[in-house]
Amino acid sequence: MVAEVTIFQVYLNKSKSELEAKYVFPLDGSAAVCGFEAFINNKHIIGKVKEKEVAHQEYKEAVSQGHGAYLMDEEKPEVFTVSVGNLPPSCQVIIKITYVTELPILIDDKDLTDYIQFYLPSSLAPSVEDNVLVSGPITQTTTDQAKTNVQQLKEFSLMVCVEMPFDIRRLESPTNKIVTKRTRSKAVVKLAKKEKLGAEGFRLLVGLAEIHVPRMWVEDHPDYDSQACMLAFYPEFDVQPIHDYRAIIMLDMSNSMSDLHTQNMESEAKALALMVLKNLPKNCQINLMRFGSSYQELFVMNKALKDNMVAMKAEEFLQESTAELGLSDAWRPLTSESVVSEFSNRNILTNMFLISDGHLTEENKLLHLAAKLGQGVKKKKGTATTRIFTFTVG
Repeated sequence: MVAEVTIFQVYLNKSKSELEAKYVFPLDGSAAVCGFEAFINNKHIIGKVKEKEVAHQEYKEAVSQGHGAYLMDEEKPEVFTVSVGNLPPSCQVIIKITYVTELPILIDDKDLTDYIQFYLPSSLAPSVEDNVLVSGPITQTTTDQAKTNVQQLKEFSLMVCVEMPFDIRRLESPTNKIVTKRTRSKAVVKLAKKEKLGAEGFRLLVGLAEIHVPRMWVEDHPDYDSQACMLAFYPEFDVQPIHDYRAIIMLDMSNSMSDLHTQNMESEAKALALMVLKNLPKNCQINLMRFGSSYQELFVMNKALKDNMVAMKAEEFLQESTAELGLSDAWRPLTSESVVSEFSNRNILTNMFLISDGHLTEENKLLHLAAKLGQGVKKKKGTATTRIFTFTVG
């Protein structure tokens, strides 16, 4: 399933002089931006996709010449910025962003039913926001930042049009009170009065009849006599749910992963780690590690992913990671106390996700430790086993 999302952002210059505004905001990791427009002083400006260096240079030139300028940029995975240059005093500009995103199918931990989720993120961690604000094209010698509270409720309006191939059996939001109008396979969703956008963002859950049936969509090209189709499969397997489960993401942040020396390997690795994190079951215990000549753990003890603050800290940990930790000693995290002994007295499955460029040191030691963990700890009622899944970027 996919969703087309249109966001309107309003910028108002209340001062008596021109200013430049830069706004940092999150987008879903699977989002593909397909439209960027600006409306100001009865003018409609439509953005074009250009190489990052070219776009930055043209933006700086337009600002230096006193012209209005608008720039949308992907700074990091899931982190975007909009820069508005030379916004006139007492003037308002409306930025329109359109993107397409894939809708994941998740499992409800309570009744084990499948549902489709639409998610609209709200804000970023303050440290990530600060780092992004100082990046990008520099056009001002004096700057000021308007701080926002991640936990602060924000006013916003929302309308969701839902169109499904089968009957809608469930339509609810765990984050906000909503008002709905619906038929069997279509619905319109709005926020209830006085509802605001919190730190968790907005989530809409849609339960669908026959959710496992293959589906195909066909779209006509707006200008040419051609079509495109998408075929979706979501097979159904009769498996027992895993209740005792933990996941550990190991991210290679050695010097060789730096974007300064490679083709965006650091960015790709972090994007992959975020994708793994987003697709973990909410009932699992998690921890995150970044390694090089040493390693750093996010948590001393593994934490439950269903805790929203845990998920936010995990994303912040990944976004802040920098490839400057020296060598690629992937064996070191495998000696961590939290990996080896935290669950030695329990019957639990551990999945470890190792993300690197594949150039790891002391391979024999690494394989020996991996094999030792994979053998598991024998128990009366079963075996506590560790599995390591490897991903290579670059």
